[in-house]
Amino acid sequence: MTRRQAAVRSSAVPLDALGSLRPPVWRTALTALMWLLLAAYVLGLAAHGHGFEPVVDGWLGELTQLVPAGVCWAAVPRAGSRRRELVCLAVAMSAFAIGNAVFIVAASRQAVLPFPSIADVADLCFYPLALAAIVLAVHREHRTLPGAVWLDSLLGGLAATAVLALALAPVFAQASGSPLEVGVALAYPIFDLLLVGAVVGVAALRGRRTQRHLFPLLGGLLLFATADVVYALRVSHGTYVVGTPLDALWAVGLALFSGWAVTRGGRPDAKEQPVALVVPAVASLAGLSVLVVASRTPVSLLAVCLATLTLGATAARTQLAFRQLRRLADLRRQATTDDLTGLPNRRAFYAEVQGQLAGASGQQALLLLDLDKFKEVNDSLGHHVGDRLLVQVGARLAEQLRSTDVLARLGGDEFASCSAMPGATRPRSSPSSCVQPWPSRSRSRASRCGPTSASGWHWPLSTATT
Repeated sequence: MTRRQAAVRSSAVPLDALGSLRPPVWRTALTALMWLLLAAYVLGLAAHGHGFEPVVDGWLGELTQLVPAGVCWAAVPRAGSRRRELVCLAVAMSAFAIGNAVFIVAASRQAVLPFPSIADVADLCFYPLALAAIVLAVHREHRTLPGAVWLDSLLGGLAATAVLALALAPVFAQASGSPLEVGVALAYPIFDLLLVGAVVGVAALRGRRTQRHLFPLLGGLLLFATADVVYALRVSHGTYVVGTPLDALWAVGLALFSGWAVTRGGRPDAKEQPVALVVPAVASLAGLSVLVVASRTPVSLLAVCLATLTLGATAARTQLAFRQLRRLADLRRQATTDDLTGLPNRRAFYAEVQGQLAGASGQQALLLLDLDKFKEVNDSLGHHVGDRLLVQVGARLAEQLRSTDVLARLGGDEFASCSAMPGATRPRSSPSSCVQPWPSRSRSRASRCGPTSASGWHWPLSTATT
């Protein structure tokens, strides 16, 4: 048996192990039942009459919340690293189903629940647990993202909450009663703001390439928050009626949560990058729009504060972006510049020469130089004197060249120059013929450049050209 066959055999997965990776039959059946109940509930709402209907609003409405919670609980044992977020989401969905059951029982008996009631406590437990689930999921998959990307996520969330707070102004204005009643009444829209901010923040975190396996979770949260916002606005205007298609949004959102729970989590692609500076631009526009509206019409103080925070965070993100651009420019300059002489290095010389040859209309002269007996200078006087000598040579060569010529230090004691030959026209032959080499053989012609001094020592300098 070869080594490759042994490796393949050792990495093979048994058939029973592959079967264990598949979801059990009862969980698949429970998931199918969830979608069937959702379809029946939507059809029942479409044919809904006036008033409370026990079958549609009662039994079907409650089953479309209990069964998705059961599907989410069924996915917990095989969740692996996703177990914590799935447990949070399953508890959140169970709490929401319990709160809705209390409302259904009271509505079937035509009873009026006190405010706040045990149903409000159960419903309010959904929001922090759902937020904890999305925070755990995002933190598990995106631990290594830089701080600028997290700041973009915060910017997107702040901008979304500022705009939504502007739309929820009637809901905030109608909160009245005892401090407990006001606190519970304001908790619903505030949690909705956090949900929308979390969804937009995660979308901004990954740019236009958000992981597909997060779509059900984000879509469910967005539908849930949308249903809450529309419900709150209708209640504030006294136009909410039981049995409208609005009630289906909560059920669809819970079904999407369960769909995310039964899917396997994916790994983010290292090549994907968020959209730079798009999120700060949109966030600043949203913040300014909210402040402009606040200057003309009365809006909630929360919307103004969120818009102000958005603009402040945008300013910080823009400053960070300029620092990053400056750092990138410095790194690029260091990558193409010789640290000792300040001349272009080998990489920059190759790039400059290629561009100059491509756009030149005449012939070009390429000159390669190295210093004779430079090793003796380093050995006798030290490397610091040799470095000062290289600096002076580079400065003297630069003085003798035109601004259009290219001079670079290739490394060690080697320099190179590319210059346009005056009065020479470019031939119609291959581009390589535009470079005219020195007429002598390698290192066969020496030229005097005049005396050079470093650290008090003076000697005539000669160069070998090729």
